[in-house]
Amino acid sequence: MLLTMGDAGHRVADLVRELSPKLEQATFDSMDDAVRMARNFLSGGGVVLLSPGAPSFDRYKNWEERSHDFTRAVRER
Repeated sequence: MLLTMGDAGHRVADLVRELSPKLEQATFDSMDDAVRMARNFLSGGGVVLLSPGAPSFDRYKNWEERSHDFTRAVRER
């Protein structure tokens, strides 16, 4: 499953959809929503990877801020 956010996320999702149209995808407006969906998807266990493969300057000032938001969302229950 591919979970994306922001402008770059939309571009990545479009490209992945062309290459792998059967891959389940979802786009989110917040890190909290994305992490919540990942938890639901992996209810039996698994791994969620924050991939810094695309910029997110439309939401965060840098990769550190994005990483902190991901960590915060994961730690909150």
